[in-house]
Amino acid sequence: TALNYLTSLQDKGSMKNSNFRVQMADSMMKVASGAMEAGKVSVATDAYEEALGVLKSDESAGEKSEREEKIKLASRGCIKGHKKLAVEMESVRDYGSAIQHRNRVYQLLDEDDRVVAACQQKIRIAYLHGSKDDYAKSAVELTDAIRRLFRGVKSPDMLPDDRRDVLILCCKSRTICYAKQKKWGEALQEYDDLLPLIAKKEGQGGNDYNTSLIHKSALLVTMGNHRLAASTINKYIQLSDLSTHMAGNLIVGAMDHVLALDTYAATQLKLDNVDTALNAFEGKLKFVKTLPNNDAMISDTMHKIGCLLATKNEQKKALPYLNEALIKKKFVYDGKHKS
Repeated sequence: TALNYLTSLQDKGSMKNSNFRVQMADSMMKVASGAMEAGKVSVATDAYEEALGVLKSDESAGEKSEREEKIKLASRGCIKGHKKLAVEMESVRDYGSAIQHRNRVYQLLDEDDRVVAACQQKIRIAYLHGSKDDYAKSAVELTDAIRRLFRGVKSPDMLPDDRRDVLILCCKSRTICYAKQKKWGEALQEYDDLLPLIAKKEGQGGNDYNTSLIHKSALLVTMGNHRLAASTINKYIQLSDLSTHMAGNLIVGAMDHVLALDTYAATQLKLDNVDTALNAFEGKLKFVKTLPNNDAMISDTMHKIGCLLATKNEQKKALPYLNEALIKKKFVYDGKHKS
């Protein structure tokens, strides 16, 4: 192929000639452009990489301004090619190869000081590590991205808005990584750092802030800190009640609202507020009945309500809930469940 022929010429003595190196780079760029148009992405990417290598290796290869423009074109070609190859590898779940291509994209973007675009690649790399259940490496990639975002910035208050948006995404993703590794303390600290960032962007009444608040509360329950979990989730419950009353809309997604109601009920039970917990589950039952594919959630909630009523010695009220929960559960399992 043309690329193999041009590559072989680099071992010849002609490469010592400056004009020959300029022509070599130009020829490789033409091969790369033609291969990309023909859909031969791997060939095009290799050709762009070879051209970039030639252009960067010798400052005497042509006029400075012209050479710098060619370097930009070659670099853009490399970025485009590696992105396409990464997407292709991701489609066949070859995450290791995809990570290699995206690492190269990150390197090229970082060299060009395109901070936001570079860090977005880091986030994608972290996601790919997560797809391999390697959350430790995901967290490392996200930490590297956060450090890069702050490079050249004297204080968090001076962080540009576009970088702050990426920082929020990094922090959100890192909480997931820590939680997956059961590093509860690190995850909690991440939420403590994340919530002020979101509040500065959208206030405390928006979706992102309250979703993170709910997840922080659920984490506190997991950690056994039920009193702090209760005070945290109460902030969302009060705001949610006000929002529903005033506008009839949820602040967060439906499943996050369900998590909030479960978390609120769990904290109230731990604080021996059984009636409050019962009211929370009854509110949850009313809500989940409005959702699609809700049989499992209805069964679970009815079972909890029945059990709470039974603990209050209200067996007659408890029995219909428990019976209906069993019927729903059998329906969910197509009548084959043996419990």
